[in-house]
Amino acid sequence: MILLYSVGHWNSYFSALIYLSDRGMYPLQLFLREPLVQNQTFETIAYFNEDLTKRMMEAEAIKYAAVIVANLPVLLLYPFLQKYFAKGMLVGAIKG
Repeated sequence: MILLYSVGHWNSYFSALIYLSDRGMYPLQLFLREPLVQNQTFETIAYFNEDLTKRMMEAEAIKYAAVIVANLPVLLLYPFLQKYFAKGMLVGAIKG
């Protein structure tokens, strides 16, 4: 249960989005959310401007790199803790 809770807490951003007003206390997931939201507004404008398209491609590369870096701790720990994840899922599924 602790493993599943910690992974869920690592990826949660909604409660921090609601309760935190100081930008210095934002978790990593909120900083990842900003480029995702900003990039959606420029997609329609970039279709007509070549320079803006180039900047948008650079922003996409940075966005994907940030997502990989944010998920890296969970990806590194999962192979070592995989048996506990699977065991925790199967315990509740056994009937009888």
